Amino acid sequence: MNRLSLLLFTMLLSLPMLAQRQFVVVDVDTQLPIAGVNVSSSTHERITTDSLGHFLVPDSCQSLVFSHTSYEPRIVNADEVGDTIFLISKLLMTQEVYVFGKAKHREDLRELNKRLRMERQEAQLAAANPAAGFNILPLISKVFPNLFKSKKEKRRERLKKVLEEY
Repeated sequence: MNRLSLLLFTMLLSLPMLAQRQFVVVDVDTQLPIAGVNVSSSTHERITTDSLGHFLVPDSCQSLVFSHTSYEPRIVNADEVGDTIFLISKLLMTQEVYVFGKAKHREDLRELNKRLRMERQEAQLAAANPAAGFNILPLISKVFPNLFKSKKEKRRERLKKVLEEY
């Protein structure tokens, strides 16, 4: 009987020492638990939250300090908080960024368009349908340009030459 009462007495004395509080650390915006948060207590304990954001602290602890690389550090009194601690992301604290650039000069754009534009012959070759058979007339007109020209085209070329030489 003596032994039993001694055992019960020691168990009752050790119960307050085993008392611990469980907290969970959560992101303010997403409400998702944060893993890997370093928690320092007033009893100089260093604890890291698990994958679900949970950690245990003895009841004797008065204040907690939370730190994480992606979140703002926070100091909390353990008595003033429920079981959830919210941390604010550092990404929300970034300043607005302005990006400036130079507009392309119109001459550069014209030069680029000239290079990208197909010449007349290239366009004709691209439009040619090889399944329709071979047409020899465009080839002959390239070899002998004046052979198939109309009178209007010949006159236009002569007037161009006259204007260029004038």
